[in-house]
Amino acid sequence: MKLAIIVPSLRNVGPVRVAYDLVCALVHKPDFEVTVFYLDENVELEFPCEVKKLRLDTLLSLYSFDLIHSHMIKPDFINAFLPFFNGKKVSTIHNMVEADLYYSHGIILSKIISKLWLVLWKRLDKRVVLSDVAINYYAELGLNSNKNIRIYNGVAGEKVVLTKQDSNWERIIDLKKQYSVLGTISLFNHRKGLDQVIKALPYMENCVFVVIGDGPIKNELQSLACELGVEDRVLFLGFLHNARAYLSAFDIYMMPSREEGFCLALLDAIVARVPTVCSDIPVFLESFEPDEVSFFKLEDIDSLVNAVALFDNDPVSFSQKAKLRFDNNYTQAQMVDNYLELFLQLNAKK
Repeated sequence: MKLAIIVPSLRNVGPVRVAYDLVCALVHKPDFEVTVFYLDENVELEFPCEVKKLRLDTLLSLYSFDLIHSHMIKPDFINAFLPFFNGKKVSTIHNMVEADLYYSHGIILSKIISKLWLVLWKRLDKRVVLSDVAINYYAELGLNSNKNIRIYNGVAGEKVVLTKQDSNWERIIDLKKQYSVLGTISLFNHRKGLDQVIKALPYMENCVFVVIGDGPIKNELQSLACELGVEDRVLFLGFLHNARAYLSAFDIYMMPSREEGFCLALLDAIVARVPTVCSDIPVFLESFEPDEVSFFKLEDIDSLVNAVALFDNDPVSFSQKAKLRFDNNYTQAQMVDNYLELFLQLNAKK
């Protein structure tokens, strides 16, 4: 089977990382030939297969493939409207479309773009969503449920270790001598809900918040920390290529999202056996039980403080049970097997 995967870029972000993990496994499968096509020049991931910038000449080469798998709106547009393609077309839907776009584009644009995106998805042979919550969400939006399939995201089950300690690691370890380290790896936008943790810090004087990442509201978050007088307990480390290696330095991982499709960073924290606090949004409630992660009520700062305090007694029990849930449901191997089965089924129907 010849499989073309179209991604918006080669950046190390969630949807592209899913494609990357999938490719890393599929290139070792017999009778599989995988090529990755990308749109933007930004390169952070080195795919172990042929990689092509999507231009007119490479666009025409898509007709030689049996199946096209797209991720995000621009690749989905190309996939949906590629004329006279005789193979099968599938997309992975990484978000709850209107809710996701609301946080990045506002209410009006979110409604317009989401309606366009739904038109694109309707033209495809199969759509992969990341949770049962998403199955119901998209059925209500009018996507034919027979074309939707749920495949949970998965990650490798091995903890990433920092090969050489650096100044960032040393700063975190120094903080651990005085504080309980709450940490997260995140894009800085309103959807991720990081402001809630900063607002809780005045009520958690024994905690410091370490944030790895960057994004459009960084200055806003820094200003909020200053307004609340906790700027000395919020450490912004910026974007780090090896961010997952710092997870083991955290005492508690914070996942305060207002909306998610299915967060890979959450799985990474579980693999690193870091006790995790999650907002009580539906996708997290589907994914883990209250004795595996500590839930707080979204936008309720008292609830967040209590969720952190829940780990004062037996954090190891939570992390062990969460890891067991991961092993049974969210491994990279399970994700790859599910995609492989889907691709083979679609190819058989050509």
